[in-house]
Amino acid sequence: MYPVVARAIEEVLDENRKPRVAFDRNSRLLSDLDLDSLNLALLIVKLEERTGRDPFRLGFENFETVGELVALYQRADGRSS
Repeated sequence: MYPVVARAIEEVLDENRKPRVAFDRNSRLLSDLDLDSLNLALLIVKLEERTGRDPFRLGFENFETVGELVALYQRADGRSS
């Protein structure tokens, strides 16, 4: 799942003309990658389309890092509608 999330992050950065920076599972989406709330929404849409998973179907779950986002999509396996 990490490669899927990483690729989607790179695409959102490129599409919004933000500089690509090296990141890993501990990188914070807002501060380290300079994503804003609109960028996060676009990222979530991309991930839902690619994975068929909706980790927020039952309500919002807080996440700050790339690794936390990966974990949300891993846990959502089999729960998407």
